[in-house]
Order: sequence, then C-alpha cells, then structure tokens
Amino acid sequence: MSLQEYNYSDRNPAITIEELKGENKLEIKELYDKLTNHLAQSPCFFPTLGEKSQRWFENDEIRVLAARQGSRIVGYMAIDDEAETFLTERTDMSNICGAYVSEECRSQGMAKQLLDAVAEKCIQEGKSYLGVDYETINPTALRFWTKYFVPYTYSFIRRIDERIYQYGRE
Repeated sequence: MSLQEYNYSDRNPAITIEELKGENKLEIKELYDKLTNHLAQSPCFFPTLGEKSQRWFENDEIRVLAARQGSRIVGYMAIDDEAETFLTERTDMSNICGAYVSEECRSQGMAKQLLDAVAEKCIQEGKSYLGVDYETINPTALRFWTKYFVPYTYSFIRRIDERIYQYGRE
C-alpha cells in the first residue's frame, strides 16, 4: 500500500492507541495466543511453539501498537521493517507482522483505527509503503486486508495434519 495518499477513518474516542515497548509488549500475550489458536483452527496451520513466541516478544525490531478500551487492551497490530519475502525488503517500507482484535470488538472499526495508527507512525518515520503478509486461504484476513492493500502475490498452502505431531496436546 502506498502511504502517500492514505485515507484515515474517523477515530473512535473510546479507543486509545499506544505503542508498547520492551516488557510492556507482553500485555498483548493473551491476544497473541488467540491469534495463534485462530490460525491453528483455520484452513492454514501455523504451529507456534513457546520458544518462537518468546523470541517474537523479545525482538525489539517488532513494534506493537495496541488498542485500549478503558484499561483493557482489545486489539493490536505489529510492524517490522523485515518481512517474509524479498519483495518487501525495502528501506522505505514497513510490514505488518501480526494483527488481532478481540472477537467482541470486531465490526466496530477497531482494526482500521489500528491500521490508521500504523500508517501514521510509518509516515512520520519517512516510510512510503506499508505491506502485509497474510494467507489468502484465511477468509478473515482476506476480507480485511484486501479492503486496503493491493495483493501482489497469491499463495496456496497444503495443510499439515497436526494430529501427527500432537500439536497443542500434552
């Protein structure tokens, strides 16, 4: 997405967006785990084991913007300068590397408000483009991201039957 002519939405005054740094990033851990569980149940299977999750939170290059309603964090969007493909390895580009909004808060414009905050931060930092890597077989992601981004690649993944590895079981 080009950030030069980004269209902001009206802000919901009941929602505040803030950047979480350092150990404060762990405030989104419950939402991060819900995203992991969502992906494990969806047509695309992404096993995220504890050590990978821990590394994600410890990585200072990954920045987290959180949506707070009152004292409760109800959504987040994470950005990184690196992405999963060489096409996005540009100095004038940031990439969304995770996003989740609590189910009870969906369809209220919260994800768009988070996207607005990410775009604003990227523009302030001199970025020209914002990218997102999502799985086109994930219908929730497909509906949201294609409203704002122009797809430049399509992919199809084969699902690994996680029962083979006993994923998520003791």
